[in-house]
Parts: sequence; C-alpha cells; structure tokens
Amino acid sequence: MRRSRHETSFGGLRPPEAYGGYSGEALSSLSCENAFREWRKAPDFFALGYMGEQIEAYFKSGEDYGLSISYSYEESPLGTGGAIRNALSHVSAENVLVLNADTYFHTDYESLLREQLKNKTAMTIASRKIEDISRYGAILKDESGRILRWNEKMSPNQAEASCPGEINGGIYVMQKSLIEKIPEGKQSLENDCIPAWLKDGVYLQAIPSDGYFMDIGIPEDYAQFRKDIENGTIEQESRTEC
Repeated sequence: MRRSRHETSFGGLRPPEAYGGYSGEALSSLSCENAFREWRKAPDFFALGYMGEQIEAYFKSGEDYGLSISYSYEESPLGTGGAIRNALSHVSAENVLVLNADTYFHTDYESLLREQLKNKTAMTIASRKIEDISRYGAILKDESGRILRWNEKMSPNQAEASCPGEINGGIYVMQKSLIEKIPEGKQSLENDCIPAWLKDGVYLQAIPSDGYFMDIGIPEDYAQFRKDIENGTIEQESRTEC
C-alpha cells in the first residue's frame, strides 16, 4: 500500500503566544517535520481552533515541504475528538496519522502504520514507557499489545513513590471508519471516545517507542523542551532514531 493513499492529520494546535517567547509556528514545524518526511506524498491537514490562522500563515499551502496542506477550523472548542471529527471531510484515505500538538514525541510513523495494517486494528497508539507515571494515566495491555484498560490512575499508595509504566504519546493511526464513529460536537478523544470504544470491544493497540518525548503543555517541561532545542538534543535524537 503506497504512502499516497494515507493522510496525515495534525490537531489541536495552539496560537504562537501560548509558547512564551518561542515561536509557536517554529514549534509546530518541529513537531511535524518527521511526519512530513516519512509521509511526504500524502495530503495533509491541520485541525485548528483559536488563532489557527497564524499556523496557516506559517505553513501556507505546504509547497515548501513538497506537500498539499489544507485546514479545518472549528467555530467553537470541540476537544481533541471533536476536532478530528470536524475534519472528516478532509479524509479520503483508509488510515489517518493524527498528531497532538501539545506533545513532542519522536517515533517511527511507518512502523505504526505497518502494525495497524498487520493486526487490522481500528487504532494504533504510539506509547512511551516512562519511569514515573504519577501525573499520567497508564495504558494496560495484553502481550499482543491490545489495550485492555486506558488512562488507568494510580492508587494513593502507588502515588507516594515513582511508578514506571506506559503512557499515551499523543500520536495515533486511526481508521477513517473509526473517526466516523465520533459523535459530532465537543468530544475528548482521550476521555470520551477511547473509553467508549474499549467498552464496546473495539480493537485498539499500543506500540511503545523510546524516542524523545516531552509533554510541552506543561510549563516546566516546555522550558526543558526549549533548552533541548537550543542544545541540539532533539536534532540528535531524530538522527539517531531515523
């Protein structure tokens, strides 16, 4: 199956001012660079909300990346799931690569697609193993990678000490038919859609990667992310992983 049959979606991008001095457009460019390179022949689109026109002004038609980029705007906040559903008219392929904009995670996108096609899953999630999941919900899965429980919170006793586990990396390969199941309107992909799909027995899997990961929606981690850009850590990670 050729890359040109698959589409890439980028959702939930923040306005540049949200990034405290470091250009939001440049940050988005870093987040998308690897996806653009690996899915270069695919049509791409951004799902945008407040001040999204600044992202569009930066990427424009996508010609500089050798791509054709379109834009899906929400008139009111729709949440992560609602924004994807709102962009359904831009989807023409069977499988869609979706990236959250508040995490930076370097992983192998083509590997996610291969696992999606091999196991015939409705959704493949890039997960990250970390040493302390205390501020995240954990992914629990069986030996094959099929997700059994999602966003599992630690007990009070576990929260008192560092607890390793596997978390959502904010990168997904989704079947178009699954996107069609998202109700129109405001929906959280993580808190509404995925729990409902698991309850209904939908086959979702998680594939771990040990690439560079940062939750840039948290100010302290965003500050570290900026340092890692400046000292070349992210660029070095990308070269090592590719």
